[in-house]
Amino acid sequence: MPTITYRYFRYWWLSSLLWLLMLSNAIANYALLVGVSHYDNLKPEQQLIGPVNDVHLMRQVLLAKGFADARIQVLTNTNEARLPADLSNALSPTRNNIFKALDELIKKVTPPDFVYLHFSGHGSQQPSHNKSITEPDGLDEIFLPSDVGRWEDSIGQVRNAIVDDEIQDKLTALRNRAKFVWIVFDSCHSGTMTRAITVTGVQTRRVEMDDLGIPKTKQLVRSNPSLIRGVSRRQESLLDESAAKLEKGHWVAFYAAQTTETTPEMLLPVNYAQQRHYGLFTYTLAEVLSRYDNATYREAAQWILNRYKAQELDKPTPLFEGHLDTVIFDSTTAKISSKWPLIASPNGDKFKIKAGQLYQLYEGSRFAVYPNLMSTRILGYLEITQAKPFESILQSIPYAGKARLTQVPSAAFAELIAPRFNFTLQVALPPDRGSFADKLTPILTTLSADIPQIKWVKTDSAIADVRLAIQNNKLWLLPPNGELIITGSGRTPAIRLDKTDRQLREVLSDSFKRIAHAHNLLRLAIGMTRLGQQSPIQISLQITQAGKSYPFPRERIPILQTDDEVKVKLENVSNQAVDLTLLDIDSQYRIEPIFPTLEETSNRIEAKKLIELPLSICVGDVHKDEFENRLICLPDPEKTGLSHLVFIAVQAQPNTMNANFTFLAQQALPPERDVSQLTADQKALDALFVDAVFTGEQRAVIRRQQLQQADMQVFSWEMN
Repeated sequence: MPTITYRYFRYWWLSSLLWLLMLSNAIANYALLVGVSHYDNLKPEQQLIGPVNDVHLMRQVLLAKGFADARIQVLTNTNEARLPADLSNALSPTRNNIFKALDELIKKVTPPDFVYLHFSGHGSQQPSHNKSITEPDGLDEIFLPSDVGRWEDSIGQVRNAIVDDEIQDKLTALRNRAKFVWIVFDSCHSGTMTRAITVTGVQTRRVEMDDLGIPKTKQLVRSNPSLIRGVSRRQESLLDESAAKLEKGHWVAFYAAQTTETTPEMLLPVNYAQQRHYGLFTYTLAEVLSRYDNATYREAAQWILNRYKAQELDKPTPLFEGHLDTVIFDSTTAKISSKWPLIASPNGDKFKIKAGQLYQLYEGSRFAVYPNLMSTRILGYLEITQAKPFESILQSIPYAGKARLTQVPSAAFAELIAPRFNFTLQVALPPDRGSFADKLTPILTTLSADIPQIKWVKTDSAIADVRLAIQNNKLWLLPPNGELIITGSGRTPAIRLDKTDRQLREVLSDSFKRIAHAHNLLRLAIGMTRLGQQSPIQISLQITQAGKSYPFPRERIPILQTDDEVKVKLENVSNQAVDLTLLDIDSQYRIEPIFPTLEETSNRIEAKKLIELPLSICVGDVHKDEFENRLICLPDPEKTGLSHLVFIAVQAQPNTMNANFTFLAQQALPPERDVSQLTADQKALDALFVDAVFTGEQRAVIRRQQLQQADMQVFSWEMN
């Protein structure tokens, strides 16, 4: 046996000590996931389904992100019929268990550690004990544990409810112990929504104060009406800086809804046979966490907001606050998931990757196969035939001169080369309204031949892009949430029904085409957004209102009015020229080119060049004043709602024409449509969906490839 000298022993001892010191200071990720689906003291119709699925989903996401199983604690109802096996040992989400779990976390964590907290379930409000400015509406937000009771005058609160001030105290303690704390609330706070259609499978996560036995005399709201949109949410923050003096760690808070809104749970993902109920906010958050490894919290917030707006969801409006410019999970990884190890079936006829719909992978997405991560030699190509939330099944296809694959090396991996998006327009049929419904049935049937991408769904379907309703001799084209605004600002588009079958078919066909065109351009832009990745074009927006300027807030939807200004700064930071197209999609489905504005204007931005585009906001129609030779705004109170600025950047190829997508422009959909409003020249209406834009043209392949390689970004604001 060799002799160990003192010198080598000393080196071994010092290195071991250094390793132990490093290990003791290593970052540990902790998580507490609370999902309350069943409530002991609430009515049967107030029981939820989604929260238990939420915590199961987030547990899977966190495990994929490197969280240790032993450091993820789940509190949820274990009496659920469809309880996943990995949650069978979860504790009940009672008030006592929730606070006990928080106290245990406070004892465990150390300064380098990261803590993730997730609360899914019912939310409500109760009269506040705190009369300070932190509760300007006189109400506390409360989260309801499974053993929540009713209002008790003797204690001045709802029995067992968890009050926002109590959570803030625990978070303050956690922040004094950990490096970073991230808390997510997927629950409602307050507010109601008027619906023209009842949607099956969609439930709001809110219990009214009446249901908790809170007397009417104590429900009086003392807030300023200016708080109606939750603009002053920071004053009610669970992590209010003025209320916590000793915090050392940083923090971020994500809220599913403003204090005047509800948030839904529904069957997700869309177009998947084995759907489950999830909180919309939790599922959307899981999508961004699964797909991106290096986004900041602010970028994730923008992506979530854009995802909501791509689905035409005006409500709820999620809220985000804290140290938002930190990279999620404090990660230093700088990549977007696009490569996955490939698993082959025993007979080699099918393949699988551990990524699916949560990664924005859908049926038809195409992959190149490489023998290993270091190789650049393509073995063949695969295409997704079935996309589940966390995995996809692929089959080999002959493509680009390569034959079908029958076997692959054990170290093979698949790289996404051509994403595919769902461009189906799902239209919910109108409720039965007598003779008008009978008249519409054959018309809607014939539209399927005119627009084959339309998918008709039931009236009460949980998922729909457009919902049809008959009222006041009109057919209303409702948004996905079923909200109907008959008059005034942002009213719902409608079609008069006192026309012939042929006229109605023409107007409906034209309307659906415009809606689909705007919908799918926005869907594509959201899907192609590259968060946290080095983009060739660096975009920054500056808003000027009443003479004051501030950066465009990515974590919320700003409200702009006529005469406000937005300055767009575009810098090509790459070493190659970039072709840029800038389009505006408004609430009337208008797609208007912003840059370039004229055919003779070049949209090519040379390497390292900076340009600025000043935009003047007009809530109405823009007309040219021939006398003064300038553009003037004619305000229109009905032309309000969301507006989306879509950037499409494509690296320029030598000796090729500029990549210019202004041909995607289209006219707006009027609030009330008549046959006489149809125009003969409907440019781009034949381009119902982005795939269809490129068919039947000589440059079809080039344009499709350009979009698939494009860097697309979306900035949204509300016109008021």
